[in-house]
Amino acid sequence: METLSDLQKTLLDALVPEHGDIPGAGSLGLLPLVMADADDEPKSRALQVISAALPDDFVDLSSLQRESLLLQIETAYPNEFSVVVNMVFTAYYCDQRVLDGIARHTGYNPQPPQPKGYQLPAFDEQLLQPVRESPPRWRTVD
Repeated sequence: METLSDLQKTLLDALVPEHGDIPGAGSLGLLPLVMADADDEPKSRALQVISAALPDDFVDLSSLQRESLLLQIETAYPNEFSVVVNMVFTAYYCDQRVLDGIARHTGYNPQPPQPKGYQLPAFDEQLLQPVRESPPRWRTVD
C-alpha cells in the first residue's frame, strides 16, 4: 500500500500533469504548499475527503484510469473537488519554475504587476485639479 503522501502527490500530477518540459504539480514537490494552504477547516476537510476517495492502488493506475476515477470523484464530491483543484492550481501557478516555463513557451511575462512588473507613467498631478477646484460635496454639521 502506498502512503497517503504518495497518493496525494499522484493526485496532484493527475490534476496538473506535466506539459512539455514543465513537470506536473506533484513532481514539482508542491504537496507541502497545498497542505499549507489547507490551513482552515473547509480546505482541510476537502483535501481529506478527496484523498479518502482515492483507492490504495491509485498510483498504479494508468493516466486514463486516474482521469476516469477523478471524474467520478468530482461528481460525487463537487464542492470538495473544486476546493482541492483551486488549492493545487494556486500552488502550481505561483511556482517560479512553472512561471518560467510559461514564459519560455508563450513569451508571456509572468511578473506581478507591482512592484517588479509593469512600468507605470509618473502620476500627473494636474489630473486632480478639477477636484481641487470644485466646491465641497458635503456640508458642515455643528
